[in-house]
Amino acid sequence: MKKSILLSAVTLALSANALAESHYHPKHDEITVPFSVSSENQSSGYKDYTFSLPENIDLFDYPDTATYIDMNVLAFYTQELLDSLNGDITEVYAFIDKSIEFNNRALEFNGVGIRRNLAGIVKLPSDFDESAVNGEDAESPDTGVSYIATYLSGTADSVLQRSALDERFGSYAASYYAVFTSPSPISRVGQAQLGRNVLYTSASPNNPEVSLYTFAHEIGHTDGMEHDRSEREFSYSYHMSEYGIPAVCDSRGTIMTANVDFSGIPFYSDPNHSVTNSTDLCGVPDVADVARGYREGIETGFIERRSGIMTSYREALPKNGFASLVMDSTVNEANGTINGTVVWDGLDTDQNAFVNVVISNYGETSPHDFNTQDVLVEYTGESTTSFSIELNNDSDAEDDESVTFKLHAANGVSVDSTQSSSTVTITSDEVANTGTVSLTTSAITESEGDMVTLRLERTGGVSGALTVNLNVTFDSATQSDIEFDATSVTFLDGETSKSVTIDLLSDAVEEDEETFTVTLSGDNVGSGNQVTVTITDTTEAATPTSPTTPPSNGNSGGESGGGSIHFGLLGLALMAYLRRKK
Repeated sequence: MKKSILLSAVTLALSANALAESHYHPKHDEITVPFSVSSENQSSGYKDYTFSLPENIDLFDYPDTATYIDMNVLAFYTQELLDSLNGDITEVYAFIDKSIEFNNRALEFNGVGIRRNLAGIVKLPSDFDESAVNGEDAESPDTGVSYIATYLSGTADSVLQRSALDERFGSYAASYYAVFTSPSPISRVGQAQLGRNVLYTSASPNNPEVSLYTFAHEIGHTDGMEHDRSEREFSYSYHMSEYGIPAVCDSRGTIMTANVDFSGIPFYSDPNHSVTNSTDLCGVPDVADVARGYREGIETGFIERRSGIMTSYREALPKNGFASLVMDSTVNEANGTINGTVVWDGLDTDQNAFVNVVISNYGETSPHDFNTQDVLVEYTGESTTSFSIELNNDSDAEDDESVTFKLHAANGVSVDSTQSSSTVTITSDEVANTGTVSLTTSAITESEGDMVTLRLERTGGVSGALTVNLNVTFDSATQSDIEFDATSVTFLDGETSKSVTIDLLSDAVEEDEETFTVTLSGDNVGSGNQVTVTITDTTEAATPTSPTTPPSNGNSGGESGGGSIHFGLLGLALMAYLRRKK
């Protein structure tokens, strides 16, 4: 009977006593590799990260590889990683996907016929102790991969760990077990050990490039590549290649370099790559040529024979049949779960197949709306497999929200492209009392050049967001008389009042009073839905010209002067008459 090894909190959890006794000490010819790099290419997210090649590096044109050796990676992630990425599961999956893509690009650019595939993505249970991985003692054999190997296998006995891992996870046909963690509090951002198929890499804060590089670096260690040969002589037991060490290219390191600034180039050391217009090679023939080591590992059958360090190599599951996704189209938040089904078609009854269902687009939802955001589904021989996504039934009154899920990381099966995703509408079980919005007055009079303030009040309820529209109708006023760009007003949850302003433009033309009307519209408008604004004119009428005083000279002045002369002559005659009387 087919054994189910789908991961769960029950199958993975180890007892406190077992963990307390997990003291693993590596053999003398195994090493624990601390690793740190720096990079100038800073970015804040994995979804938006794009790969690029510097212009000053010449890439060798390798012939197309007809066949690939597929090597599966079973990926695990921690709750701490999800928390460090703001609960965004799409960022977690992008971190894992692009780490593997980076490694595949490096292999491709180096002409290596190896391809890494996801065997599945699993969230680790809450009892996984991430602090034991990112321990303060970077050289301690009990940190990092030692703890991971003990935890995943269920035994601290290093001799039994490989068989225990095969027993627990063999159906995945994974060659590597990689744990993706949150940023380390110490300089080490990843770790691997020669002779093991276990590694981890952490999501460096604000620097995806370093994290993506780290996975390629650490998986290189599991394949027997090293920083240098200072710690041991070459041995086929723990190495794939005697020249499996890095080189410096254009003053920066290729993959496997430690303590040298990473070049950003996704390839391993290889003297077939060089710096443009320079004699600098990105490798040293017969000394530093990781790419050649990988190619010779394939050509000599070292990998497929599972020689030396490749004893953990497992052939990937062949892809038979198709998987498609069906989910509830609508679900009420009060139900607590979104139910779904993976439909299998064309698979053999006894074959192994797995596929992840994960949120691919939050739409109007957020990580807060879910208690689980992904699930790993195993084919058990039936034509359908049911699963559920747990919702967070909060007390918030919300509008209908849509979220999209997709099938991801298919292992042993292909995804039906016509039915690989599903959009679900989540309705809230809390009815929001949004209330109604009204204007506080029905009439306003202001002078041109002034500003009108319209006040809106929300009454009868304040739950949820509420938007009303503003429409202007011109009566005797025209568009040129006002400046008003608002077309709507939004009240946020709990807000009770808002205001908008209208500028009344002035001109030099004498006018009568002018009016226009502002009307509210929408589903939540109260009775006070209209206000009429009257604009009064401030331009004064032209004042008539005042009469002017006639000038004292000219014709008028001559006539006045002549009159004065006549009175003067009369006075002289009167004086002469009076003298004669005496």
